[in-house]
Amino acid sequence: MDALDFNNATFDDLDQYAMEKLVFDTGELSPILKGHLFIERVLETLISNNVPHPETLFKKHRLTCFRQL
Repeated sequence: MDALDFNNATFDDLDQYAMEKLVFDTGELSPILKGHLFIERVLETLISNNVPHPETLFKKHRLTCFRQL
């Protein structure tokens, strides 16, 4: 499973994708960074699918887990 449609993915699809990318993939990125990116993408999708006008949130700024000082 190389690409996942987060908008239509089931929890089983997300679980399978996470296992493949976070546990079994031995690429150069660390599991912590991969987990962060995965959770960020899931949160963006949940917000986009459950907020009446998500484009107003994402228009100027991309929502991330990064905290700017």
